[in-house]
Amino acid sequence: MAEDFVEVTTLLNLMTDRLSSNGSHVVLGITPAVALTIQQVQVILTYLSMPLILLIIAGNSVIVVAVIRFRWLRHNAGFAILSLSLADLLIGIIVIPLLIFFGLSSSNPVNPTLCRFFHTLDPSLCQISIFHILLLNVDRYVAIHYPLRYHDIMNPTSVKCAIAICWLVGVIMSCGPAMGLFEFDAFCDAFLLSI
Repeated sequence: MAEDFVEVTTLLNLMTDRLSSNGSHVVLGITPAVALTIQQVQVILTYLSMPLILLIIAGNSVIVVAVIRFRWLRHNAGFAILSLSLADLLIGIIVIPLLIFFGLSSSNPVNPTLCRFFHTLDPSLCQISIFHILLLNVDRYVAIHYPLRYHDIMNPTSVKCAIAICWLVGVIMSCGPAMGLFEFDAFCDAFLLSI
């Protein structure tokens, strides 16, 4: 076991010695001839994330169609999963393509309105997804700990109210940038410089 730790530590030291920063280039130590600019790395990562969009759209579309089409999936957890899939579908249709657009146009000026829209929608949809996962966990908790009272506690009305609260709280928590609680132009400029 100690020998494995030494080998891993030695390997990590060799990797960090071979990975160095050289001005605006990142030199990878795999072969001495591999030198990529930061912009080239961004373009490569951008193109690698495009299949992710297709997987997100396809997977969440299948879930939406299944819940709508099959009646036996229309129960408390099914409605929460449907709402979660809709939030994730919006992330795949709007947020990730905007992020790719920002990554490809980092040298060009981006419309500040588009930047405001992105920085309001991105955290909002991510928080909505997280709240839906929390809701599904609460649903399972109630089903396990209160099996005889589950249908009284998690009735369709309470689940629909909880879903609405997930959407409402996610939107309210992310409206700070859109309501001008901090300087947006500086925020967008810093964001574009970080890409």
